[in-house]
Amino acid sequence: MGLSSCGQTFNSNSNDANLTAFVACSEAGTAAGDRYCAAEAIIRNRCTGCHAPPGYHEAWSSYKNDAAWKASGLVVAGSVAASKMITRLKNQGGNMPADAPQISDAEYQTLVEWVQQMP
Repeated sequence: MGLSSCGQTFNSNSNDANLTAFVACSEAGTAAGDRYCAAEAIIRNRCTGCHAPPGYHEAWSSYKNDAAWKASGLVVAGSVAASKMITRLKNQGGNMPADAPQISDAEYQTLVEWVQQMP
């Protein structure tokens, strides 16, 4: 699968954070908010190159809190197995980011804990 799979002709995954305007995470300050902010930083830095306009997939950069992610259908609070975003990582139905170094075990665990403990 080439880079065209996400509608791009170049590999932006190492520079994803620069594709969308940085807005400080407004959810920080509670345990749930801090988990969201940690997950959001990973998503912004590793995923939005393909999962935001002008990429092929949904506009992930527009999801700014747990409620928005749940409404998207990409994550299911408390269930890693039912969360499409998580099951596409680390040889569980996919390997993301495509055509780039895979997310680290620590990044993966941060995303798993976010979903498992999501209110």
